[in-house]
Amino acid sequence: MVNSERRKAVPKLSIIIGPPMSGKTTYAQSLLTRGVVHISVGKICRDEAEKDTHLGRLLKKSIQENIFLDSKIFLPLILDRKMEYHNIEFILDGYPKYKHEVEPLIQYARNNSITLFRLYCLHVELNELLKRLNERHTCNACYMPIRGKVQCICGGAPFKREEDTEAYFLERYARYRDHVEAILNQLPAYFTEVIHV
Repeated sequence: MVNSERRKAVPKLSIIIGPPMSGKTTYAQSLLTRGVVHISVGKICRDEAEKDTHLGRLLKKSIQENIFLDSKIFLPLILDRKMEYHNIEFILDGYPKYKHEVEPLIQYARNNSITLFRLYCLHVELNELLKRLNERHTCNACYMPIRGKVQCICGGAPFKREEDTEAYFLERYARYRDHVEAILNQLPAYFTEVIHV
């Protein structure tokens, strides 16, 4: 639970929804201004999965087998450590992915006095997503996506993640299509603004 005594302002949470390879992280980075913090679900999960802990092993299994992690474990992992600080707005990408994660997210926001601010919905055609997949590499230092086999601006080297194969991607995409309609039928009512990109 977030320590409310440490807050100087009620935090706002904005969320980016979109299919895999739609550029959620890149779009989040473009929205950053003073007082705005990006929460990258993918990076938090990968960092935690590298640790030899019970949670780390659960996350590693979740990533490798493309299965979901219980929201009771997942939400505190991605939000508690961030929301305790006094920044005003947080941009979360990569969550929720499944329709059963919507209600726990809404309840978590209520319980922690978090305002659900902007909901960004990214729309990209499948052929464009596959093109991006073939071009995509990830930095081995900061884990940010990079196009082509060029060195990252942080100095890290590009590599292909195991989950960036076409078969793995298509499984993720099919699951996204199965859940996105239900997610977008529920979430907008709780946000101050909905933006389609």
